[in-house]
Amino acid sequence: MEVLGIRGYPGKQFKKRRKKMKKIIATAAGLMLTGAMVSTAVADIEFGGDSRVRYYYLANYANLMDSDDTHAHSRVRLKMKGTTESGAYAKARLKWNVDPMGGDSAGLKFDYAYLGVPMGDFEFQGGHIPTHVTTMVEDDVDRESFIVSYSDEVNNFSFIYEFAEDDDSPDNEDGYNYIARYEMDNDGVNFVTGVIFSDPAEGDSGVTVAAAFAHDLGGVSYSIDYAFVDDAITGTGNNGHMGYATVSVPTGAAGSVSFIAGMTKDGAMMDAPVGFTMIGGDTAVTPGATANVGAIQEIVIGQEQDEEGNLVDVVGAIPVDTWFAGISASYEVSEKSSIGMTAAYADMEEVDGNADFSAWEVGFNYTYAIAEDVETFVQLGYMDIDEAEDSQFGFAWGLDVSF
Repeated sequence: MEVLGIRGYPGKQFKKRRKKMKKIIATAAGLMLTGAMVSTAVADIEFGGDSRVRYYYLANYANLMDSDDTHAHSRVRLKMKGTTESGAYAKARLKWNVDPMGGDSAGLKFDYAYLGVPMGDFEFQGGHIPTHVTTMVEDDVDRESFIVSYSDEVNNFSFIYEFAEDDDSPDNEDGYNYIARYEMDNDGVNFVTGVIFSDPAEGDSGVTVAAAFAHDLGGVSYSIDYAFVDDAITGTGNNGHMGYATVSVPTGAAGSVSFIAGMTKDGAMMDAPVGFTMIGGDTAVTPGATANVGAIQEIVIGQEQDEEGNLVDVVGAIPVDTWFAGISASYEVSEKSSIGMTAAYADMEEVDGNADFSAWEVGFNYTYAIAEDVETFVQLGYMDIDEAEDSQFGFAWGLDVSF
């Protein structure tokens, strides 16, 4: 059983397939270019990717108020890696994304594009790189970065210089993160710790300290994550804390149940999902308002006048102290199909103490493998927040192809 809590999302019940990139091996002793013979090294070029289409029906998602939205979404991604004879490499992922809401994510862009130069046990990486500290902190964040790392069979030390607020204008100051990360992975035990020194272009500098531990013992996996967030980063006047624990127990040869519980305090917000469907989820039907535990996002927090003097709603986020608990279960019905279910409860109180409320959810997912690299799914999610006028319901159907 995979150790949960460090590399993946704890308790996530939906089966994910390993997508192996197809290789094209190009070997050349010489290359004829504009009439001249140019010597080239042996090259290993890999291509791969994935594509998907989605259909959504989302009820009462917009600002957690009365709404009805039906739309479609499509995406194609192409992954590329080129490796020289010396071991140096370049990686990139090109994405064509259609945003049905007309947002900035639509269009053609590179998710990441960077190079790496191994030097024995050391390695240098530079470019637009996805970085990872722990599941809760700096999880799969892609920014312009420089990374120097040392690795052996058990340990990895990384030092990351990251442009957190990269601006091409010479008149604007950039913001930076300085990250030190250590990971140990040995015989079913995984431990990660990291320190992030944030130096924003505006505001005070702050520190985030994170640690995560995971272990697979006799088929039972458990993990513990914790993070401290400086008050300069939370913006609440208090230092923030957050953490959660996961225990995953096999139920026969084809299923498992994960028990998940955790909290956030004083403005700390989890960067990645914890494994449910609607609350702290990473699914096709997760509402943006509750995707990150520790804040209610994408809701109306006030009003202001526009250029014409009309009052318009201001949409933002409210930090909330949160306690949550729930279960996530999965079962392989056959070699081609699997089901997953979630149930969770969260108690939330605004950090300033103005209001408190609770939410609960249930979720369901069915996945079927049409072929080795073709998969379809149906997903349902329901959430009720006691202070909201309407409950949230989401339905999604999708078709995924990997190559």
